[in-house]
Amino acid sequence: MPREVRGAEVEDKSGEPMASVKLVDAYGRKIDTRSLFDGKRPVIVVPMYYTCPVVCSTTLSLLVESLMNLKDLRPGKDYRVFAYSFNHSETPEDARRKCRVIWDYLGRDAGTCAVGDSLSVLKLSRSIGFKYRKVKEGLYAHPVAVVVFTPDGRFSRAIYDIGGLKASDVRLALLEAADGKIGRSQVVSRLLLYCYQYNSANKTYNLIVWRVVKLFGILSLILVGAVYGYVLLSRRRT
Repeated sequence: MPREVRGAEVEDKSGEPMASVKLVDAYGRKIDTRSLFDGKRPVIVVPMYYTCPVVCSTTLSLLVESLMNLKDLRPGKDYRVFAYSFNHSETPEDARRKCRVIWDYLGRDAGTCAVGDSLSVLKLSRSIGFKYRKVKEGLYAHPVAVVVFTPDGRFSRAIYDIGGLKASDVRLALLEAADGKIGRSQVVSRLLLYCYQYNSANKTYNLIVWRVVKLFGILSLILVGAVYGYVLLSRRRT
């Protein structure tokens, strides 16, 4: 691994809260990162720098594309997106230009983008386990990942852009962060969380076959019991 990118990763801080820091949003308004969380919707945090010439814009675009494919989860209602720049020299205008990717495709209520001074963005990045390093002027080595937080602001899961951000992984990470309490059908959400589990080795969600078999076994018993009960009830009526 090249020296420049060693240590550029997302540290697992499961359950730990995001730091409360003051930033400036795309309209120049002061915000506190704790105000991002309303106790109802998980938040997808996108650490990036807006003038990145390599992967940051691609990661944001891939995330938006994945979210557009989640027809059962509504942007702004079931989740929000928050992007911030860890390059303290960037401006609200830079944030506004980049945030149009979110606003144009997911809606104005779907998320926001922000910038901050060097101490604020460093404190925020450390609190979410996002490690980056300045390589040279205007360039940074950093993980290619987004981080999903629970509705009350605790670290839930990092999703890596390994050849793309899979819509299925994004959905499962959001459901996991919200404990299945978002989406049009919470029954389906609970079933998905039961059948899939995050694999820290390959950084993705895997189908747990034995759970699927167990689930189908239980459903089969319920079905057989229902049919048997219906037959007995029909005989009694005759």
